[in-house]
Amino acid sequence: MNNDEMNKLSDALELSESQRLALYSYSERQAKEKAQTQEQKKELSSLEKHEKRQQIMSIKDANQRQEEIAKHVELFK
Repeated sequence: MNNDEMNKLSDALELSESQRLALYSYSERQAKEKAQTQEQKKELSSLEKHEKRQQIMSIKDANQRQEEIAKHVELFK
């Protein structure tokens, strides 16, 4: 929620200054937590991709390894 929307909401609810401050603090905290969660998901998916790539490369049979690489070509780009 952007500042303009926050102001409109505060006005509509007739919030006091302390309530407005609490609302802004809460929304900032929520935005930070959401950004942090998304970053963690990105890092986790990167780690999972790396592990899958390593698992495929550890296949000893060359033909089977090539088949797996073809199935998961997006991991090797």
